[in-house]
Amino acid sequence: MIPHRKLFSTRAICAVAGITLTVAAYAGDARGNFAIKGVGVNSCARFAAAYERSDESMITFAGWLEGYLTVQNEHVPETFDLAPWQDIQVLTFALARYCKGAPEQSFHAAVRKLTELLRTQRLKVSSEMVVARSGGKGVLIYQSVLDDLRASLRAQGLLTSNPTGKFDEATASAIRAFQSRHQLTPTGIPDSATLIALTAKRVRQR
Repeated sequence: MIPHRKLFSTRAICAVAGITLTVAAYAGDARGNFAIKGVGVNSCARFAAAYERSDESMITFAGWLEGYLTVQNEHVPETFDLAPWQDIQVLTFALARYCKGAPEQSFHAAVRKLTELLRTQRLKVSSEMVVARSGGKGVLIYQSVLDDLRASLRAQGLLTSNPTGKFDEATASAIRAFQSRHQLTPTGIPDSATLIALTAKRVRQR
């Protein structure tokens, strides 16, 4: 089952996804129609209910979502990864919140809208995966995401060291300071909750 590891605010999720919805052209027949396979045909209401129960069907919903994202990564121009740091818990939480407000829509429609919003923060080119480790724990993160993270911490005056390209103790210390400032557990790890808070801050500063 997909555990509900943590809850995120609606404002933060909006920041993760972006503020505006862009409309893209989709393939299909001459009228733009196409067949939807698998759990994509289910209603938003059914997905939201499954999410609330954390039942076994969430495995299928999550697998369908990841498959959809993979296809988008392959076919959306200038895209390597639509969700470079948003893990499956973040994405399913965002979908569940959306689906509660639009229960009549299909799960496919909700996922398509989410992927449209994710395009504003996609990773456009491939990037090396590195381990960000602190306090005996670690997470995998794209090097380009780490570079953006360090730039954001420097802009806030939390990181003063010169960029090394590596995840070092100075970076971990700056992350702990940011986490403490935003009422997050000060682990020094750039987990999803921390990256959401950083993204939300950048959106507010625009």
